[in-house]
Amino acid sequence: MAARPTRFAEIVEHREGMRLSLSVPDALWLSACETCPATPPSRLVQAALEHLLADAETGYVPGPPAGAGERLRRLKRRLRGEARSAYDEGYDTGMELADVLEWWALERLAALGWRPESLALVGWSDPVLDELHRHLGECGRPAARRLAEELEQGQAGDVRRAATFVTGLLAALRDCAVDVPLPAG
Repeated sequence: MAARPTRFAEIVEHREGMRLSLSVPDALWLSACETCPATPPSRLVQAALEHLLADAETGYVPGPPAGAGERLRRLKRRLRGEARSAYDEGYDTGMELADVLEWWALERLAALGWRPESLALVGWSDPVLDELHRHLGECGRPAARRLAEELEQGQAGDVRRAATFVTGLLAALRDCAVDVPLPAG
């Protein structure tokens, strides 16, 4: 059995630019996608090419300058901690909401794919947003009240301002509605 080639490029020129068809070793592609999960494939390849050219032409080496390591580690710890706290706070709020929401609200969120941006797209007249807004407004957590304020603005609101909190909240609601493995204990 012949091994499949790991590198292949077909170049096709289009009016809007060059279009490539590439074959990349599976392990390399998976590693790149895990490193940058939110980056679309096209942008990932573009960034890699830009990085390659920057190294070749200018000697530029990406990364922090010498001596910035300790400060960078401290900032990363702080920012990761803040993000984890916001997610956990959202998850706890989601668990509290699951206690009081009715099943149909979870069905509606499931139909929207449990995506934070879908909250802004459904429109203020949606009964799910009515329920969420009411419960979030009564919650003692500042992030919950901020999200309620964004939801109150309807499509003018921006749930991205509370994205990590919302992600935790929706994850908890999804976990309550979907058959997920429970931790031991």
